[in-house]
Amino acid sequence: MATVHIALKDGTQQEYSEEELRALWAAAKLPSTALYWKPGMAGWEPLVGYFAARQGMEVAPVSAVHTGARRYRLRQDPRLLTAVYVVLSVASIGVAIFQILGILGMSDLLPTADQLIEPDPSMAARNMTTMLILAGLTLVELLVYFMWVYRANANSQGLGARGMRFTPGWAVGWSFVPVMNLFRPYQVMREIWQASGDPEYWRDEPGGVLLNLWWGLYLAMLALAYGNAYFRWEAEVAGQEFQFVQVELGVHGLHLAFRVVAVLLIVAIVRRQRALVTSTSAGAA
Repeated sequence: MATVHIALKDGTQQEYSEEELRALWAAAKLPSTALYWKPGMAGWEPLVGYFAARQGMEVAPVSAVHTGARRYRLRQDPRLLTAVYVVLSVASIGVAIFQILGILGMSDLLPTADQLIEPDPSMAARNMTTMLILAGLTLVELLVYFMWVYRANANSQGLGARGMRFTPGWAVGWSFVPVMNLFRPYQVMREIWQASGDPEYWRDEPGGVLLNLWWGLYLAMLALAYGNAYFRWEAEVAGQEFQFVQVELGVHGLHLAFRVVAVLLIVAIVRRQRALVTSTSAGAA
């Protein structure tokens, strides 16, 4: 079996058998900017050509590899979808703040779990209206979010990230699989974040504090929401009518923080992707 010589852009060279080379390429452990040479060739050629020639694909000339930075392109511009998500999130944040103020207005002092709160018909109607508005905004916001995740994943692969674990479809689909949705969406977003920073060596990119904070807030919000539902159920079983206001405030507070961090994370990812495209355009100019 012939030996293939590989040259990286930092000047290092390695030798691999054709079988080893195929395995490394399939695992995305070799950059697409690498060159290859084997006995009988007149000179170095782009490594992508080694595999593209076997699939009947067009291969860029060697000059394209040596003449500056790689050209990064997005499959679809994410800015409009991102702007829609941000607007919806800001609206949801405003409604959530209004809801928190409504909960605080139920009592001058926050009651403990064993205190009863006398129902106020007008306040109950206002809270119900607020809840319905927030629920409607949340549904639309989730729809736009899933559209954004699909596009962000597709753009990451379009930028040249090879070997990504999740396809655009499953990047969204895992959110609907019980149990798996407790960690898969985080892995999906982490992969998008990494690939948006350096498509060629994305596996080496760190996740970032913002990403971890986003998912930590989500899990905490989920746990507290389940706790709140449990307290309500216990109250109904006991024949009592009280609200555990501290838990209600905790749920809404975490929800508020989660939405803010989610907006910051999504905007940061779009900026990372756009920075790659912009740097390419500047280099070409």
